[in-house]
Amino acid sequence: MRTTVLIQRHLFGVLIASVLVLSGCASQSLNRQNYESIKQPMSVAWLKTRNLRAPTVAGLVLTMAGGIATAPVGVYLNEQSTKDLRMTVVLPDMGFEVASRVMRIWREKGVVHEMVLLQSPIENDHKFQGPSMVFEIIEPFYLGVDGYLVATCTITMKDNFGKTIYKSKEWFNGFSQHRKRFSSKEFKAENGRLLIEEMEFASQHIADSFVKNILVNLSK
Repeated sequence: MRTTVLIQRHLFGVLIASVLVLSGCASQSLNRQNYESIKQPMSVAWLKTRNLRAPTVAGLVLTMAGGIATAPVGVYLNEQSTKDLRMTVVLPDMGFEVASRVMRIWREKGVVHEMVLLQSPIENDHKFQGPSMVFEIIEPFYLGVDGYLVATCTITMKDNFGKTIYKSKEWFNGFSQHRKRFSSKEFKAENGRLLIEEMEFASQHIADSFVKNILVNLSK
């Protein structure tokens, strides 16, 4: 039992490290002049969120530490666990959840730019007629073996001509946010009530962090 717990902590530590690396990879300050030159309205969109991954301890161990014979077994176990979660729980699209929350927060803070939220997710090659802000939940989007949700969101803002004027990554980690730890079974109970609540909390956290950081940029 103790060995299993140590393995879980090690694997989760590796995951946290990877998220920290990712979160520092893309950051671009927003120039107030560029922001104020944007014509209205600004399109707010999101890319469809990928399936939440829900690997098992055994699956991760076999995949990461196993050889040629065992690694495929680990991949299979993780895929089955993820498939089981997807078939058990209807999850909200976190990209939409973050985008809609950002719009609400900005309006509450009196942001002058008019924003229009698109009605459905877009593709990577989507072309906008004017300024845009796009949200994408990227890897890792992960229900860790320790029972914590991890999610990373990249936000890209473009001006009237499609030039990127702001780009950042915001992330949520249930462990670092001192969230209560649940087992996969508990997360899936009651049609995924606890997991959905955690995703909503994570979406709010990401939205709050993004607005806070961008307002700091605009105040300079």
